[in-house]
Amino acid sequence: MKKFKEDLQGVSKEFKALTKKTKELTTKLKKAAAGQLEKAQTAIKLKSPAQHAAGALKVLTNHTEKLIKAVEKFEKARAPKKAKAKAKPARKTAAKKAPARKKAAVLTATDQVINIIKRSKKGIGQKDRV
Repeated sequence: MKKFKEDLQGVSKEFKALTKKTKELTTKLKKAAAGQLEKAQTAIKLKSPAQHAAGALKVLTNHTEKLIKAVEKFEKARAPKKAKAKAKPARKTAAKKAPARKKAAVLTATDQVINIIKRSKKGIGQKDRV
């Protein structure tokens, strides 16, 4: 009977140790599951409206830059080509030059578009054309 009692006490100790290990494993699993849940939630997390707006502005900026390049290319193609001047022999006497006149600044189509965009507060439409 004494032997039986000792065996039962040994089994009881083993059950306690197993219970303790089971609780530790359960805690670890809960933490791991919580971590994986947080990772999944951050992966699914929707973008804020500011992030959407920033993305849209970036796309619009890229389109505007492409338009500007296309307009500049068009202007270069339409610009009159200058004829090469023949070299004249230099004169030995210095002639007085008339004071140079300043030409009025001519705005390119690109400059006009940029100026319209800069001065608009609510955006631009066809009525804002120059």
